[in-house]
Amino acid sequence: MRPNRRFSFALAVVSLASLPCVLLCEFVLARLVLGADAAATSEQKAGSAESQAEALFNRGNELSTKPKPDFDEAIRCYQKALELRPDYTRSWNNMGTAHFRKGDFREALRCYRKAVELKPEYYEAWNNMGNAYNCTREFDESIRCYQKTVELKPDYVDAWCNMGLAYYYKANFQEALRCYRKAAEIEPGFSGAWYGAAVVSARLGDAQGAVANLRKAIELNPESREKARTDKDFDALRDNPDFQALVGGGK
Repeated sequence: MRPNRRFSFALAVVSLASLPCVLLCEFVLARLVLGADAAATSEQKAGSAESQAEALFNRGNELSTKPKPDFDEAIRCYQKALELRPDYTRSWNNMGTAHFRKGDFREALRCYRKAVELKPEYYEAWNNMGNAYNCTREFDESIRCYQKTVELKPDYVDAWCNMGLAYYYKANFQEALRCYRKAAEIEPGFSGAWYGAAVVSARLGDAQGAVANLRKAIELNPESREKARTDKDFDALRDNPDFQALVGGGK
């Protein structure tokens, strides 16, 4: 639920319940292996399994992130990289994300599990695995993954928001609110955290809190006003004068 940055794929700030799961999850691709250091040592590593694996990994990333991604070919690249280097955790992670983007969540889970098995402190892969569990609607498992993520990296806003979403799906709105508040505390300028807090406040029947959180979300991202006008999570507030004044009274 944040703008695109690093190799995160954006999740629009919209009704948390109204979209297919694939649009509701955020995940992180490992960075491309590029830069002066890699170029400087390329001749030394020419022909080695490691350099070939890096080249295949980079190619997989290019295929995954181009305007019209080719996930099947990207997966083949990651698989070939892993044949050369079976412990390449970033390739396991990114292959999982390619499967995720194809909607093959079970295969994505297999890849993410392998990544964290090889590197237990790999918090991005734990977050990604939580997203895949969200999409299979195994919310207790997704929450376990997000909890592990924030245990490893307490200031990881993505995981706090994703965990809030999992609690939302479980109708545990109080815990969802706690997660979104934590995300907003860590990154006050992130409108998605405030919008999430507004949604679950509305679900909890806290009209004043919902309006206050939504107002902050709109200050940070004016597009949140238009989204709130049609977001079914705010249906209970349609006749609230403060809500109407904030969003323009549209339904």
